[in-house]
Amino acid sequence: MQVRFEVKFMLPLLAGVCWLLGMLFSTDTSAAAVSCPDEYRITTSFDNGAGWDLCWQSKQRENIVLSDIHYRNADGVVTKVIGSLRLAQLHVTYDDNAITYNDVTQFGLGGGYVSILDASECPDGELIEINDSPELCMQISEGDDAFQSTHGARLTQTLTLFSISQVGAYSYIVTWKLHDDGSIAPSVGAAGALQRTSDDEASPHGRALEGTENKSWLSHTHNYYWRIDFDLGDRATDDVVSEVSFETEADGGRKRIVTPFLTEAARAINPLKMTAWQVSDSMLETAAGYSIEPLNYGHRHVREDIEDFSAFDFFVTRHNDCERFLSENSKYFPQCGDDILQYVNNESIVDQDIVVWHRISFHHVPRNEDRSHMHSHWDGFVMQSRNLSATTPGHTGVVANVPPVVVAPRSLLHDVNDSVEVALIAHDPDGDPVQYSAAGLPNGIQLGPDGVLRGIATQSGTYRAVVSAADGDHTSSASIQWRVEDKSSGGGALPPLLWMLIPLVFLRHHAGLRVAPFSRSADLNTL
Repeated sequence: MQVRFEVKFMLPLLAGVCWLLGMLFSTDTSAAAVSCPDEYRITTSFDNGAGWDLCWQSKQRENIVLSDIHYRNADGVVTKVIGSLRLAQLHVTYDDNAITYNDVTQFGLGGGYVSILDASECPDGELIEINDSPELCMQISEGDDAFQSTHGARLTQTLTLFSISQVGAYSYIVTWKLHDDGSIAPSVGAAGALQRTSDDEASPHGRALEGTENKSWLSHTHNYYWRIDFDLGDRATDDVVSEVSFETEADGGRKRIVTPFLTEAARAINPLKMTAWQVSDSMLETAAGYSIEPLNYGHRHVREDIEDFSAFDFFVTRHNDCERFLSENSKYFPQCGDDILQYVNNESIVDQDIVVWHRISFHHVPRNEDRSHMHSHWDGFVMQSRNLSATTPGHTGVVANVPPVVVAPRSLLHDVNDSVEVALIAHDPDGDPVQYSAAGLPNGIQLGPDGVLRGIATQSGTYRAVVSAADGDHTSSASIQWRVEDKSSGGGALPPLLWMLIPLVFLRHHAGLRVAPFSRSADLNTL
């Protein structure tokens, strides 16, 4: 049978092959990675060569949602970091527990609630239109922007995006700062006028203000909840979320503990343990990722009897498109549950696309100057980048990794059947977690993952044990000269070493030979 291909069929086939080859061998990774129409795409470069490439969208409820966020470091390496980033709820609770507002789901920050901006409100920036009106401001700082972490303050050049939503008596300035080192800082500025009062001037839930008699203005809390769908690197399903804490040890030092989440979870900030969180592209300490270190945790309003999710500040869930809002979600997605704690249902997040939810709170106690026009207050947090560029923590281009230091006793002496428990000490100058290992230990002795040698010595002998501590890049070791004696061997007979000394003692007595007396401690120090 003869087969004939006509040209009209061959051309599409050749075009498809060319497209596939182009995709495979294209070097313009940033251009191929971000997928959105040009009018919804933001691409920027900084003076140091770094830059951002991302998409934006305005939604009726959250207003600005950033997606497909890629960071390019100064060396030109492009990394996808976030699938989507949004303000998932603006939750306002009053101290008298009488009224709660969920501004994102009850009203919305988009649509008709977005304020139209003019050039004076976006100085040295570019106004971007939403629904044919200038409602989004984009600015690039000159390198004098700053953010803080537990390690200090950092000056950067920054891409800033913000819009203003007017909800009732409040104006919310929802802001996103994307720094030149790969760090990201979401925040909300709030201003407006006080809304609720009590007829009880001495109400414990508020304050009496000048110019208003027989009433008190009620205190309230603004809870801002962000939803971050991390998609680090080439795959969205290999990210790892870990809780970082510091345990106080008996000697007063602090031990850094990193615990990966394996299932969905809800966590509260624990200042005593310096709780923080880390999201990485893998379990490797050198993997690209972000640290979230709570610097603002004093304004929490917990009322578990009314809203049980208010007891927690940080949540990890498995990605689900209809788990969109932190609370009142069932208004729009009844099949997905109403609030965040219903999403946290012990599903495994191993090899899954993970979503992180983070809360920042502000407790507003009314002041006299707030009665007409409230002061502006800003609240937010920093997702500090790790291993993304030469200016981020953990990156090998900044400072070479410093090996750990392991401290062990130089010599040990035990008897057969002794119970042994000897703790090693290892310190890593970079704060990296260390793993212990050992070789040449006496029979019956093992090294635990906590760096403690434990067991029961079962066989006499002289051992040269080597203990090591590794931080993933370097290993440091120390030697222990370890002797195990068997006092019971020979039914109480003299140890072999003493039998060897008898001829020497005899010679000394008869020939005047001087022999130094045997010292158990001196003998151990010279082994």
